[in-house]
Amino acid sequence: MNEKENYQVTEQILIALAITNIEYLIEIQTNLVVEDFQNETNRKVYQTLLKMKNNDENIDPVSLCNNLVKEQIFENFDSANKYIDQVSNNVPFTTIDLRTYINQIKDHILKEKLNVLVKETYKELTSKPIDDINDFLGKFEKNVQELAQKRRVSSFLNMDTIVPALMESMYERIKQRRHDKNFVPYLTGLSTGYQKLDYITAGFRPGEMIIIAARPSVGKTAFVLNLIYNVSKSYPVAFFSLEMSDKQIAKRLLQKVSGLSTEELDTLDYDYNSETKRIYVSESTAKSSSQQLATLQASCENLSSKNIFIDDSSSLKMFDIEQKAKKLKQKYPNLAMIAIDYLGLIQVVSKNSTENRTQQIGELSRQLKALARDLNIPIVVLSQMSRDSEKRTNHEPTMSDLRDSGNIEQDADIIMTLFRSDYYNNTKKSDQETQTNQETENSNISNVTVNVLKNRNGKTGKVYFCFSKNTCEFSAITEGIDDENN
Repeated sequence: MNEKENYQVTEQILIALAITNIEYLIEIQTNLVVEDFQNETNRKVYQTLLKMKNNDENIDPVSLCNNLVKEQIFENFDSANKYIDQVSNNVPFTTIDLRTYINQIKDHILKEKLNVLVKETYKELTSKPIDDINDFLGKFEKNVQELAQKRRVSSFLNMDTIVPALMESMYERIKQRRHDKNFVPYLTGLSTGYQKLDYITAGFRPGEMIIIAARPSVGKTAFVLNLIYNVSKSYPVAFFSLEMSDKQIAKRLLQKVSGLSTEELDTLDYDYNSETKRIYVSESTAKSSSQQLATLQASCENLSSKNIFIDDSSSLKMFDIEQKAKKLKQKYPNLAMIAIDYLGLIQVVSKNSTENRTQQIGELSRQLKALARDLNIPIVVLSQMSRDSEKRTNHEPTMSDLRDSGNIEQDADIIMTLFRSDYYNNTKKSDQETQTNQETENSNISNVTVNVLKNRNGKTGKVYFCFSKNTCEFSAITEGIDDENN
């Protein structure tokens, strides 16, 4: 593939990304003008996208195809759709870093202008006598400097460029509020499904890395599965489970959806047809189980309808996570969130044998944050906490308890911890109090405090949940918003 073909492919990649996300289109418009698209078809398609955005039209492949036919850029819907498929297929699995492609366009334009300048200067130098060489060099130097000022090595933008881009982004929220009856004013990111948690965090925003940390067996996997299920009601989500198998994860989700305990799921008696995916009453099925079987069947259908993608590879390296996540995002552009369970199990490939574990985890943290920005979605990462919290009287975890914390505190946009008082057994209490503690500890219900300790773009505070260990269900104890956590 020659340079011209490479350039056209880069143009098509930008168009494909602009179709998937209005924020991408705004970013492209901020950095490139229409004339920067040298291929005529690509240029006209880009112009059409800008026209749709300015007219507040919904941008999706079908709407775009209709507009391309209306603008007579393509003869019919099929030919327009074929073009859209072609540009979408050009997006590589390895990266969807928008800035990289924008910079490739800028570099090409700069090279073309420099090439023209050099040719014109050489022609002037050889075609006629130069009366004043200093004046000639001064003019050439000035032209080169003007080009140099446009090179992309400088990342500074002035307010005249930044403010319009900001206003464009804010205006998108205004348009959404006008057209969405269920619009939540304080929610600027992805809803977690829990109103009070949304109020504190303002939702999980694209590009954010969210850390959920707790001691082992407190319930962080169950909590993130509740978040995953809530998001999956509207969008595709992905879950990298490095600790549990896909069937174990699915079973936990099934418990949550059905309300049936592990014991109930394990002791039910029924027949199952894998072709029809239906549950049937068997000869040995107890009459009292018929309602539970109906619930189980409905829950299986509910869960099967959700776009929840699980990768249960136990030996994943960061490179593997990046490749799989980007490939999935390319296939499902509306992928809304990725969760990883958990940070400490990601294998580290280090060229420096002297790096300690803290440095390695710090590098993973930076890479995960970069991946969130590249994919433009929130990435939720589970992390274990050290035993330091057990040395304190109240046992409540702090950010400094993050195991091998490294740069986690710095890189994370949101850090929340899970705390269960019944997780700890205070042996100093009386025998009667200890027995009560043990009964609480063995209870199927626990009170869990989710403490948002860091929020780069919003509030911090606590949200209180009721956790059913039997069904893996997290329910907010009190919903509704207030300012008590400010």
